Amino acid sequence: MNWLETLKDLCDKSSQAKIAKKIEYSSATISLVLKGEYKGNNENIQKAVEKHLMAVTVICPILGEISKIICEKQRDKPFSSASRQSVELFKACRECNV
Repeated sequence: MNWLETLKDLCDKSSQAKIAKKIEYSSATISLVLKGEYKGNNENIQKAVEKHLMAVTVICPILGEISKIICEKQRDKPFSSASRQSVELFKACRECNV
């Protein structure tokens, strides 16, 4: 199922407002996307749907397969020398383009 089908399906099962909140967009934006009338960047909506609703995973060179959400949280962490893995993750995240 692609991201748009997933979005439609979840909105049908729940509500546009709840789904919009989960992906951090307004319900008006979701309504426009579902109608095919959204003038903004659909790629950003797609990324949000994949990240928050589709459990998209990525391959981390340090941790292996992880969710996109965990990847982004790790990427945003400040440097820490608490462990060897923390240092390796910090370096890897700076070089990664996910």
